[in-house]
Amino acid sequence: MKSLPKPAQKLGPPVLIGSLDKNALKRVAKWADGWCPIALNPAQLKTRVDDLKRECTAVGRNFADMDITIMGGIRGDRAKVQDGLKEFAEAGAGRFVAGLGDLTFESSEGTLNKIASLYI
Repeated sequence: MKSLPKPAQKLGPPVLIGSLDKNALKRVAKWADGWCPIALNPAQLKTRVDDLKRECTAVGRNFADMDITIMGGIRGDRAKVQDGLKEFAEAGAGRFVAGLGDLTFESSEGTLNKIASLYI
């Protein structure tokens, strides 16, 4: 694959694998910079993060260098969303990417304001 212009980072952008395939965590441990699953709950994420730690140890990688990003949504009011974010952090996520749903030009400002009020 060729990228022009060249990435600003010296070694290029980080590579995150998002798969839930049975061998995905082996691939992450061997050559990726992190893992980015979609729509796991905190307990599922914790189990998989523990598996990834074992895979990293098996191939001599430092798990602490891994970027763990979870993508999804947390339903409820601000307090519920903030509690959910804490649960994901405790499960091993360093970043949470919130889904925005269906955006239209007309609804985007209101939707983004609502999401920001819950998650930030």
